[in-house]
Amino acid sequence: MKPSFFIGAYAASPQARNPHIWNPVAEGEYFRALGELKSVGGLELPFQGALHPHDPAWLLEHFNPRWKAVLTPLPGTMERLRLDPTFGLASTSESGRRAALEFIRSAQTAVHQLNQKFGKKTVVAVQLHSAPNQLRAKASLHSFVESLQEIQCWDWQGAELWIEHCDQFIAGQTPAKGFLGLDEEMTAVHQLGSPFGISLNWGRSVLEVRSPEGALEHLDSVGSQGLLKALIFSGACETHPLYGNWEDSHAPFANPEMKSRDPTGFERLFLTEARVIEALQMLPAEAVLGLKIQPLPATLSLEDRIHWVKESVSFLNFCMAAAKREAR
Repeated sequence: MKPSFFIGAYAASPQARNPHIWNPVAEGEYFRALGELKSVGGLELPFQGALHPHDPAWLLEHFNPRWKAVLTPLPGTMERLRLDPTFGLASTSESGRRAALEFIRSAQTAVHQLNQKFGKKTVVAVQLHSAPNQLRAKASLHSFVESLQEIQCWDWQGAELWIEHCDQFIAGQTPAKGFLGLDEEMTAVHQLGSPFGISLNWGRSVLEVRSPEGALEHLDSVGSQGLLKALIFSGACETHPLYGNWEDSHAPFANPEMKSRDPTGFERLFLTEARVIEALQMLPAEAVLGLKIQPLPATLSLEDRIHWVKESVSFLNFCMAAAKREAR
């Protein structure tokens, strides 16, 4: 477990108030506030086809030189799935699979752009996903491995390739993502080896299993096979007035310091101090950590959003220190 961590800051960005209207002034203030958080070692950047959905040049100028980056094409993948249900690296539709490969090829270009800007290896990993949603289209391990074999041959300038597990398709259960199962994704990594590994999102594992124990089960499965590269802390709820019912909505930590901000739903937040510490204690020393929370409602001010992020970072730092003490 490394001392600094990544933050999926886009989920808490002021842009979330109205994603289609670009406000570089507010986003600039937000990035400056993020830069003051010394334990934040980098950002998880959403990839939708370019380094930034509105202005890639702006991102290159405002990305803190001390930060590293993890690129996640999931936002772009979900956009494309709405237009073409067969889109995805695991799709049995050849046209859907080729479209996904072309999309990931554009992510490779973004990796080169960010590294070139800073003259060093800035992008440490790119996350890949086993779409499509099997409620709407067919997917297979064979198709996924075939795609990964091609991606493996591209020049990633030293970036690792993490298969980020999202909730799998389970008959009779409404999925948030509905991708391949964790066992299939681990099989793919075993077949291909470096630079592939598995990254887990605490909340996504929980909503798949429909229990907070799901995150520990997945951590144990991946960790026992030596495949775990990263764990992202993002919460989940069975029912919540803002974060919904078993939705992939990046619910926050159950942080007592923030209870007054969510008096009606606080007790429904699954990501408690004890559960964070328990998960941290299962991580190998080299694992990358991250957090991603979505402050709600969407009308929250920039100041409120920054406060949510700062408190979340402080909470994770507190839990990391507690896990370290208990391990002695």
